[in-house]
Amino acid sequence: MEVDNTENQNEGDQDWRLLTAKSRANYCSERAALFDSENHLRLDAPAILRKSNEMDNFSHYLTGNESVSKSNSLLENEEPYILEYDVAGGLPGIKYRGVSTEDQDKYEQELVDKFLEVAEADANSIKSAFALSQDSGLNKVYTETITEIQEVRKICSKISLVRQMQTQSFVHHSQMKQPEIETIKEIDIDPISKLSNHDPFHESIQYPVLRRNIAKIAMQTGFETTQPFAINTLTQVAARYMSNLIKTVKTHCESVSSNHLSNAEVILVSLVENGVNKPDDLYTFVKERVLKQQAKLKDLRQKLSNFLRDLLRPGLENFNERSFEDNSEQFITGDFSSDLGDDFFGFKELGLDKEFKMLSSSIPIYLLHSRLHNSYSSTGNELKRNKYSDLEDLPPIKLAASDINDQIELVKPFYQQLVEKTKSHYVKSQKKKGESTELPPDEELYIIEDEELPQKQRNVRPRLPPTGKISSTKKKPLSSGYFLPEVA
Repeated sequence: MEVDNTENQNEGDQDWRLLTAKSRANYCSERAALFDSENHLRLDAPAILRKSNEMDNFSHYLTGNESVSKSNSLLENEEPYILEYDVAGGLPGIKYRGVSTEDQDKYEQELVDKFLEVAEADANSIKSAFALSQDSGLNKVYTETITEIQEVRKICSKISLVRQMQTQSFVHHSQMKQPEIETIKEIDIDPISKLSNHDPFHESIQYPVLRRNIAKIAMQTGFETTQPFAINTLTQVAARYMSNLIKTVKTHCESVSSNHLSNAEVILVSLVENGVNKPDDLYTFVKERVLKQQAKLKDLRQKLSNFLRDLLRPGLENFNERSFEDNSEQFITGDFSSDLGDDFFGFKELGLDKEFKMLSSSIPIYLLHSRLHNSYSSTGNELKRNKYSDLEDLPPIKLAASDINDQIELVKPFYQQLVEKTKSHYVKSQKKKGESTELPPDEELYIIEDEELPQKQRNVRPRLPPTGKISSTKKKPLSSGYFLPEVA
C-alpha cells in the first residue's frame, strides 16, 4: 500500500512539473532579470506582472472541488447549477470563429474584380435602383425646372451687369464674372455599395439617397444654396414621415381583424391617417404646382432673353453713316461680319481666324461699356438718334387764299372761314404796327395756322383724363330745394 501511494504521489508531482514547467521557467527568468551580477535590484528592470488567464485557471482549479452551499454566489460561479439546463452540455465546441477582417477584405476584392469585369473597367456604367431616370417621371420635370431656374439666374446676372455699365462710368473686371452655376447631374451611389455583400436597405445607403432627393426638391422650390444642417433636418422629417406611412401600411396588412381590407383600401386608409385626404391631392399638386411652375419659368426665361437682346442689340435706326463716328473698331476690323455669316476679309480661307482670334461674335467689354453708358447718359440733341435720320425733313406747304377753289367741296366752307380769320388777323396786326391795312393779293395771302392765332382764339383740343375715358358733365342734384307749383 505504501508503494502504491508513493507511486501515485510521484506521478502527481511529475504531472505538476510538466504542466507548470513553462510558466515556472518564465517566472524564474523574469525574476533573475530583476538582479544584477552583484545580486542588487536593478532600478530599470521591468516589474513582474501576473497573467490574468493563468490566475483564472489557478482560481478555477482551487474552487473546482468545492461543494455548493448557500454562501456561494451562483452568479459568480461560471459552471451551470443544473446540468439539464445547459443547452451546450455534451456538445463539442464550434470550430467556426467568424470572419476576420483580412478574409472579408479578400472576399470584397474578389467581388470588386468581378464587378469591374462586367462593367468593363467603368464602375459608373452599371446603374443601381437608386439612379432615377432622366427621360420620364417627376425626376425629369424637377431637373428641367431646376435648369430653367439656373438659366433665369444667369440672364438676370447679365441684365444686372448691363445696367451697371449704363449707370456707372467705370466697371471693374471683378463685377463682370458670371455666377458659377453647376449643371444638375443624376449621381448614383458609390460603386462599393453596389456590391452583393452590401445591403441596399441599410441606413448608410438609404439616408444619403433620401438626402439627395430632398435637396433636389428644395432647389426646385427656389433655394439656391442651403446649409447642411437645414437639409439634414428636412431629411429627418421626410424619413420620419415615410417610416410612419410604412408602419401604418404594415399594421393594416398584418391585422387579424375579420374585416380584412384590400390593397387599395389599405393605401387609402394609410394616406388618410398620414394627412393625405385622397390621392387626387397628389395629382393636383403635380398638375397645378409643378407643371405650371415649369411653364411659367419657360415664359419668364423667354421674356428676359428678349429683354437682354434688346439691351445689347442696337435697333435698325442706329445703323446709318453716323455709326462710323463713334470710333467703333467693329466696322474697321470686320467683326460684325461674323453675325452675318460672311468672311469679310477672307480670314477663314487664310486660316488666320483661329490664330488671331478674329471673327468672334463677342464685342470687347470696354467698347460695349462705352456704348451703353453713352447711349444711356446722353441728353444732348447731337447724340440722340431718331428713326430714319438719313431722310431730310421737308417743311409743309402753306395754303394760300387762291388755292381754296382747288379743294373739294366738302372742305371749302371750312377754309373760307379760315380766310376770313386770316384777313381780320392781318388787319389787326397791321394797325398795331401802324402800317397800311390794305390786303395783299390772294396768291400772297397765306392762311394762318391755329398755332399762330392768339391763345383765346385757338381751337381748344379735347383732352382725355388720366382714366382714359371721356366723361360727360353731369348736373349735381340739389340736396335741398323748393319748387314752385306750375300755374295752369
